[in-house]
Amino acid sequence: MSLDQQLDRTRSAQLEDWIDRTGKGEKDAFCSLYVQTKRILFSYALSILHNREDAEDAVQDTYLRIRSASHLYTPMGKPLAWMFTIERNVCLMRLRAKSRFSDRPLEDGNGTDREDGPRGVIISGSNVSPHRPVGVRDPGGGITSDDAPGTFLRTKDVEDRLVLSRALQTLSTEESSIVLLHAAAGVKHREIADQLGIPLSTVLSKYRRALEKLRRQFSGTGS
Repeated sequence: MSLDQQLDRTRSAQLEDWIDRTGKGEKDAFCSLYVQTKRILFSYALSILHNREDAEDAVQDTYLRIRSASHLYTPMGKPLAWMFTIERNVCLMRLRAKSRFSDRPLEDGNGTDREDGPRGVIISGSNVSPHRPVGVRDPGGGITSDDAPGTFLRTKDVEDRLVLSRALQTLSTEESSIVLLHAAAGVKHREIADQLGIPLSTVLSKYRRALEKLRRQFSGTGS
């Protein structure tokens, strides 16, 4: 087993420990789980919802559901997969609720049209109150703007917002998930493959294909 694989297993074990302790009512464990996974869950929600504010709301709802269901979790070495399943259901429920107001097709994980979803992409640089799940307190005793799950994408740089918006419009849901989880949340390709249940070769090929799509989009040679 490589060092990276050992580190991945160590992190998974830590996440599972926090989930287990959350199920036993330990608020500090829930706080630690939130702090360590908020960027990852936000990236995943954004790849599905294509709207930062909706993604932040979905993350909050997801953590509430995680806390409520944590006592039912069975350790299998894939805590993020369990969290992703909960969040995906939350996101799909939001898309269905908004479908009557939109003309944009809803994609499944493979980029196939399913139903109507949110219209366009909204990436804003304005200040929005942090969304921290009820019962999660900041380890330092206070709540700062940096605690919001979408803070790392709240940029005033118009070009950066344009790049992100274009990426979400151009890529399929699965491609967006892979790109955002890796590039924005720092999740390794191997861990993405493991937690999403996708072969590593598929993750790598979709990641390269997504980057090529973006390169063509911004060079004006195709979509």
